[in-house]
Amino acid sequence: MIDVTISPARFIQQRGVVSRIGEFIKNFGEKPLFLADKLVASIIKNDVEKSLEKESIPFALVTFKGECCQEEIDRIIKITEDGKYDVLIGSGGGKAIDTAKAAAYYTKVPFISFPTSAATCAAWSSICPVYSEKGEYIGTRELKKNPDLALVDPEIIARAPARLMAAGMGDSLAKWYEGRLNPLVEGSIRTEIALNLSSYLRDLIEKFGPQAISDVKENICSFEVERIIQANILVTGLIGGLGGKKVRSVVAHAFNYALSGMPKASSLLHGERVAIGVLIQLVLEGKKKEELMDLIHFYRMIDLPCSMEEKGVYLDAEEIRKVSFKVCSDPRINSFPFAVDAAMFKDAFFEINNLVKSYQKKERI
Repeated sequence: MIDVTISPARFIQQRGVVSRIGEFIKNFGEKPLFLADKLVASIIKNDVEKSLEKESIPFALVTFKGECCQEEIDRIIKITEDGKYDVLIGSGGGKAIDTAKAAAYYTKVPFISFPTSAATCAAWSSICPVYSEKGEYIGTRELKKNPDLALVDPEIIARAPARLMAAGMGDSLAKWYEGRLNPLVEGSIRTEIALNLSSYLRDLIEKFGPQAISDVKENICSFEVERIIQANILVTGLIGGLGGKKVRSVVAHAFNYALSGMPKASSLLHGERVAIGVLIQLVLEGKKKEELMDLIHFYRMIDLPCSMEEKGVYLDAEEIRKVSFKVCSDPRINSFPFAVDAAMFKDAFFEINNLVKSYQKKERI
């Protein structure tokens, strides 16, 4: 039996750690390259430059173009090699971090993740979802190596839009709802631990999520906010590292990727699509209406959408048909307890829309 657990060499979460980033970078190289989009660069640039200056380290930044596609990965690889950069730092959200992570892997230089939101566990994980230049999901690469350092400054993340933290909780909750459907690998303690952690993760989010969202709206870096940052990045990433594909994704993530590349759905965040997918999955499982309504109610408490229509995204009949076929042709759905066809998925999609509308009606009464 071979058991492999993948995790970052170091994970550090500390308020104000951005002011010390130079201290950490110098342990890995002398010529770092940052990848971040324009917004993220404007948030971190001054603090990062000051910290690097203290350590006599030059500052170089490349603007992320917005999509984790092969073309963007190749561009960063070329810049890294041409400039002889010896450490890569991916900062921002999931796609920027994943792009830098992949470029570092292929150029064999150390990689540091420095997230500015807690919307995904990309800062921890070893995987890299790859898309086309137009945003259509192509596949997920197993890089077999986590960041050399995951550096998390909760004060920066607490200033990000609350919607990003909520989306992260949607993605994190799926670890339990999808992971529990995957059969345990006989003799694998790792998988058992991962599934136990996914239950603990759900409890963490239920306990601290509502207050964390309230605090982030006020840009308060509270104890609850720090707990949810750890939940969305540390605990979720640890579950993925321990359980791998066995606890990664089923219907909810298949739904998310089926929507990729669809212009109408581009306004929805990864975790928001996954959260809606979890509800659809529960319908397919035959869960009772009360359980569905309880989860819808909790989504309300942490500002997660329960349907695409709540975010102003309306799919026509042909679009829903295409999405349903995409979901049911995704290998992820093979972990579902029984076969699901496009007609079943479409029915579940509409059932959730109707349940959400009845919940809204109940709220107004």
